[in-house]
Amino acid sequence: MIRWPTFFLVKLVLALVLAQSYGLGNAFEPTKHARTAPHFSTGTPGFVIWDSRNIEYEPVNSAVPFSFTYNGIPFNQNTWQMLATTPTNTIYRDPSNILEVQFTQTLMADFNAVKWAISFRNVSTTKVSGIIAQVKSADIQLIHELGSTERYVINYSTGSLGEEPNDGSLPSRDLLPVLSDFTPIRNAPPKTVTVALRSSNGRSSSQTLPYFNVEAPGGGAGVVFAIGWSGQWASSFAIDSTGTDMRFQAGQEDFGAQLRPGEHFRAPSTLMMPWKGKDFLVGQNKFRQLMLKYFSPRDSQRQLPKPIAAASSAGLPIAWERLTSEDLIKAITHVAKSGISLNTFWQDAGWYRTITKAQDPSLYDALTKTEDKLWISGVGDWIPDPDRFPKGYGEVSQKAHELGLKSLLWFEPERMASPAINFDSWNDGRLIHRSRSLCDTTCQKLYRQVNFSDRSVVDQLLALLDTQIKAGKIDIFRMDSNGDGPHLFWKNNDAKQKTDMGIERTGISEASHIDNLYYFWDHLRARHPGMIIDNCAAGGRRLDFEALSRTVPLWRSDRVDTYVDTYMDNKPITEGGWGPTEQQNQMLGLSLWLPLQGRGADASIDTHEIAGLDGFKYRFRSGAGWSGVYALNWHNLDPDQRRVTASETGWLFGTKSPLGPMYPAAEMFKGDFYPMPYGQIDVVGKWQGSMPTYIGTKSVWVGWQLHRPDLKMGLVQAFRRSIAAPGTYSFVLQGLDATATYLVTDIDASGSDVSILGATLMSVGLQMSCSGACSKVYTLKDISLQ
Repeated sequence: MIRWPTFFLVKLVLALVLAQSYGLGNAFEPTKHARTAPHFSTGTPGFVIWDSRNIEYEPVNSAVPFSFTYNGIPFNQNTWQMLATTPTNTIYRDPSNILEVQFTQTLMADFNAVKWAISFRNVSTTKVSGIIAQVKSADIQLIHELGSTERYVINYSTGSLGEEPNDGSLPSRDLLPVLSDFTPIRNAPPKTVTVALRSSNGRSSSQTLPYFNVEAPGGGAGVVFAIGWSGQWASSFAIDSTGTDMRFQAGQEDFGAQLRPGEHFRAPSTLMMPWKGKDFLVGQNKFRQLMLKYFSPRDSQRQLPKPIAAASSAGLPIAWERLTSEDLIKAITHVAKSGISLNTFWQDAGWYRTITKAQDPSLYDALTKTEDKLWISGVGDWIPDPDRFPKGYGEVSQKAHELGLKSLLWFEPERMASPAINFDSWNDGRLIHRSRSLCDTTCQKLYRQVNFSDRSVVDQLLALLDTQIKAGKIDIFRMDSNGDGPHLFWKNNDAKQKTDMGIERTGISEASHIDNLYYFWDHLRARHPGMIIDNCAAGGRRLDFEALSRTVPLWRSDRVDTYVDTYMDNKPITEGGWGPTEQQNQMLGLSLWLPLQGRGADASIDTHEIAGLDGFKYRFRSGAGWSGVYALNWHNLDPDQRRVTASETGWLFGTKSPLGPMYPAAEMFKGDFYPMPYGQIDVVGKWQGSMPTYIGTKSVWVGWQLHRPDLKMGLVQAFRRSIAAPGTYSFVLQGLDATATYLVTDIDASGSDVSILGATLMSVGLQMSCSGACSKVYTLKDISLQ
């Protein structure tokens, strides 16, 4: 029997079979560490000890990590039949032999992490099941046995918010956290308080990211929880009356349904990863590496995708719905001859057939648009406009391939616009669920929801898109999901099913939709093994780990304007370029969780920060990441912009990185991420806790360090905002080898290489200075063995 010091107990609902099967220790007397009674009255949690030295699991009893009620009675595995059990799978059946619950689990031993999921099936051929409700895919209790007077700290982030006012007004200070997407929040709730977090509009990272790093009272260790559900989830963190126990629960927000004979649904999955170290960044970086290794898409050779650097047609002075194959081929030719290190040509919406104003005048009148055609009117067609692409889209992709570029094309499979257009026969009316009571006539025409809850519909859609992907020679399938999300459509469809069937159906449309969404992605990838799926979803609104195991977010947010800058400058909000302050804030927030993501830059002039070429470079670097898309006028490139873009993409994506031709700086984003240190300010409004000071001011330096221990290389990006104090800034680095010597190269200063001891960089820091709103970029390379 193993006995470890117990500084932090996780009262985790985890099946005993997991540990027994993987050899993680034998069961021991629960009274050794367990209290005589649980602090919470519901659920049947078990105990898992987590060692302060090795962070290993050792179960104390055989409870499970989830809870639900069946006909109002809480699930109890002791009263249900256990039909089968393996190291990864356990099946329970209710006493009436109607409902089966399958519990699957996967251990990632190199991270001491575990993923689990539950699914339900009506195994009867004639009977409807009872009501399945209060489904908590995760039901876990944390216990701090030493009774520290310190509090638990919940680290989480706002999601993709898109809450900019559209009337030119400025928000009040209580809306400060919504200024930037992915704002990090630290919340230390007191005794008896419950923190409730949720997503919105039926998408997993709309409003709140589904990732949480819970620090133990007093720090030094913690556990990261993640929710694997691309729909609407809800979670809670309840602190007991002593302040030593926290109960974490999470699951699909709304579910209370009966299953028809043979019917099945899956619930959200849960990922749990413990960590130990000096601060929460240890947990964040361990989780980034977990995501990279186990929850990132790989090709048929099991390789991660290379960084994506794309030229977008959005910079052309031609509306999307008017672009022709000739326009795009011309742009591709100029991209290839520009000397800019890009590897992809990016075509967004509007390439398909559209409805003109002559075909549907009322639609354009309702939109108050004077144009005679709009890209949004043809969403759902997915046939290249024969007038603009007489040889199909494959002609465009072929030219890109001939010139060494991949071809990216935009789709939005879950939505369909007006049926006035001659859609293919697969659109037979069964596929669309309208929501007449939930939106106006214009909304009904533009935002009809394709019924992803129906597997046969998804199969028909796959057949159509498979044909277009092959004919279009597509390398990257860009998948969007616009509008207010599918949540209201799900509710409307559930209500209809309840009326038609006479049984409870709350949540079943969502569960079926999300299950079929994974089916859709999995089948696309199986049919096109080398194809990447770009996860847009209205800009970063489906960033849960189940989605990211199949897709990558090349466009992390739709918030691209200068909203943050105008707010800080107290100026009217205007149409502008891709705001650099927002870009910096997004990188600082989202990179705490996810390594593979990015944004890019456009060619507009930023009048709020720095005008001209210096502003263009500042904006480019603000949007630099693992991926980037660049919206320039490829038909008529400004010579100075071409020169700067070639230089910047050269070190970021090309062969001109100081780290060597095999190591473009974008590869460093797969490493550990360390933001510059910041103070915290209180959050007011609907988010509770504190956030970094950089969110609401231009009086600071901002930046981050990326370090690849495996390559002994790194990257530092820093930005002096416009009213930061003058003088030299010292950025204290982390994660280096204190005994190693690093060659530090300033990207902007030829011949500036300097050798600095790792211990110095981690104590004195990396010294830098510049004036006004400016940027600095450094590479680091361990030269100790050279």
